[in-house]
Amino acid sequence: MKKIFIVGDSGSHSVTKAVITALGSCGGVLVCDRGRIYENGSSPDFFVICLSKLSELRCNGGIAVFCRALSGVDSDAPMEGFTAITDAENRSALNILKDKSIPVVGCSVSGCDSLCLSGIDGLYRLISLRRMLPPGAVEPHEFAVRLKKNIPHYALLAACAVLLLCGVDSENGYCF
Repeated sequence: MKKIFIVGDSGSHSVTKAVITALGSCGGVLVCDRGRIYENGSSPDFFVICLSKLSELRCNGGIAVFCRALSGVDSDAPMEGFTAITDAENRSALNILKDKSIPVVGCSVSGCDSLCLSGIDGLYRLISLRRMLPPGAVEPHEFAVRLKKNIPHYALLAACAVLLLCGVDSENGYCF
């Protein structure tokens, strides 16, 4: 079971919703969010854990998705075996990650990051993977995403990064 930690998604919970919806389109998801545990689909392949603070992270390995609403910033939190996903403008996350020896997937609308939004047409998005993702299994390419409803750009890109890191093939695009 793949472990995905959402760190600091308060307010609209757009990143959490996007990641759970995207993963749910590929298999079952077990979710632990604010003290509640529930399944989205049957036979979970993915475990999504929502944390308000990085200091709550007590696990070796997984995917850590950083949101802009970080609190209780603890740069000493152990992150061995993790791959991080962050918005290129998230200074709190970037400050934490600068001293970590882990792969970081940057997501933004800018072409400078690992994953960027390169086209919009109604509810279709063209996503560009500009750098090879760890562990080196996903080569740079473009793929389409068909959305059922509009979601914020970073939430979309973070969800796509999670799918790619979990090994979900993007050759035929994604729909969520």
